Amino acid sequence: MYLNNGWWYTSVSIKKKKLQESLKTKNKKEAKLREPKIKRALWEKLELGNVDLRKPAPSTKTMIELFLRDKRKSGSSPRTYHTYKHILRPWAKSNFEMPNNPNTSGSYKTHLNAFFRWSMKNFKIKFELFKNIKPSVRSRVFSFEEIRAIQEEIFSTGVVVQIGGLSNFASFVRFAYYTGCRRGEINSLNWEDIDLKEERMVVQGKTGTRFVKLNSQAREILAGTGGYLWDYKLDYISRKFKQCMFALGIENAIFHDVRRTFGYNLIRQGMPIFKVSRLLGHKSIVTTERHYAPLLATDVEDFVL
Repeated sequence: MYLNNGWWYTSVSIKKKKLQESLKTKNKKEAKLREPKIKRALWEKLELGNVDLRKPAPSTKTMIELFLRDKRKSGSSPRTYHTYKHILRPWAKSNFEMPNNPNTSGSYKTHLNAFFRWSMKNFKIKFELFKNIKPSVRSRVFSFEEIRAIQEEIFSTGVVVQIGGLSNFASFVRFAYYTGCRRGEINSLNWEDIDLKEERMVVQGKTGTRFVKLNSQAREILAGTGGYLWDYKLDYISRKFKQCMFALGIENAIFHDVRRTFGYNLIRQGMPIFKVSRLLGHKSIVTTERHYAPLLATDVEDFVL
């Protein structure tokens, strides 16, 4: 029993959960008479778990900043943190519109649901969760002819130069194919991240820091960079790649298709999928199977039942 602004209060704690309530009197003798009944009621609430211990909800803007801070403290990768910030801050504005692209829209809804669940767990607030979020899995991979064009003709035909780019961008694309890295992972590389003797490098991926194997083809590209590593804006990479594909006559191509083709060709060559999963830096082999199972179904040889 304790005083708070002249009024007597009592409290009960069970397993780090605490409830307190005013005894509604300033008289100590009267407070002692009332305390057992109120204390028993508080104990029953905690023991039965039918009490809402969440805090009152602050403004949406404040909740977003608290959520982002929690993500940073919990060890989320910089890319994951940036994605949440990129989605949540515009969403809080009154003129927000969901993207038209179904895959992008699905990604937005997934990230928003994570924020909604976190908010409802910590504050007295109700959000309506998005349901039936099933973004389609992109299955585009490059054929051997397309890969040859991407690897060789960008150099030999001067496509990159013709569209106002730098020849070093072609090395960037080839390096992405030989390592299976994401564009952001390559773009943030420093020489101290690369160990040519151990034939590996360290990158900051979606799931945190990971090692990437450097095969002989990737090492050859690094040796030919003349000490210059890539430093492009991510939007520039996407835009320039699409321009290159258009110049080569390759349709329906985005930069991430290079990474998908890397994994697909390794599996087709007989590499176990769990090794491919490690090379791609997937958090779970389930992720690898989800992305590559639809592709591999078409490669099954003819059979008769």
